[in-house]
Amino acid sequence: MSAMKDVWDTLRAVASVIDKVAALSEDLRELRAENRQLRDDNQLLRERVIRIETIIDEARRNAGPRRLPRD
Repeated sequence: MSAMKDVWDTLRAVASVIDKVAALSEDLRELRAENRQLRDDNQLLRERVIRIETIIDEARRNAGPRRLPRD
């Protein structure tokens, strides 16, 4: 009977490991989706910053020399 108990305990341990691997796989799938969304958001923000920097550079280039106001 001891051998049967060992086999049963081993099977339960294997089933437990399989359940944990399945849960981790699902967690990993969710993390990948979140990571993809974050990368897309990051790309959009990067593009916005580039546009803002371009606007600032153009404004500086087109600005005339600064003068103090006459009183």
